[in-house]
Amino acid sequence: MLRKLRLLQHSYTSHYSIYIIENFLEDELLEKVLKKCEKLTESDTMNKSTNVKATMTDYQELLKHDLFKKVFQSVIEYLHMFFLLRATGLSDKMKFTVHDAWAMRHKKDDYTKMHTHHINGWAGALFLKVPGPSHMTFPDFDAIESIQSNSLYLFPGLTKHSVLPQQYEEHRISIGFNIIHEQ
Repeated sequence: MLRKLRLLQHSYTSHYSIYIIENFLEDELLEKVLKKCEKLTESDTMNKSTNVKATMTDYQELLKHDLFKKVFQSVIEYLHMFFLLRATGLSDKMKFTVHDAWAMRHKKDDYTKMHTHHINGWAGALFLKVPGPSHMTFPDFDAIESIQSNSLYLFPGLTKHSVLPQQYEEHRISIGFNIIHEQ
C-alpha cells in the first residue's frame, strides 16, 4: 500500500505545519480499528458536552485497548521522523507520548466546533470511514481540507480546526488524540 504525504504550511522550514498521511493504516488493521471504534461509539459517553457535537468516547478510552497501541506507535514514529527531517540539532531521543485518545461517530448533521488542543503538544485526527465528501477547516492556514477515509492529520496543538457537519446518513468514524512532547 502506497502512503501519500502532504503538508499545509506557511514556510518550508517551519514545524508549524499540518502533516497529512493518506492510506495511513494497512487494510487489515484499518478494518479492526474501525469495527472497534464503531462498537465503542454505540453510545455517547460525553453527551455532546465537548467541542465534538457527535457520539464519542471519553478522552482516555482508546488508551485502554491494546489494538490502538500499534496505531499510536506508528503516529509517533511519523511525528518523530518529521521533527528530525525538518530541524537541525534536534536529538533523536525526543520522546512523544499519546496523552488522550477518543473515538467519534458523526451522524447526519453532527460536527466538531472550532477549537484548539494543548499548548505543549500535538493533536491528531485519523479518519477511519468517510462516507462522502466531508471537510475539516484550518483557519490559521486558510485551508479547508476534503477528508478521506484512512487519512491521518497531525498538527500543533494550538492550531485552530473544526469538522463541518456530516451530510450523509452513513456515519463518519474517526479517532482524535493529543500527543505530548517530553524533553
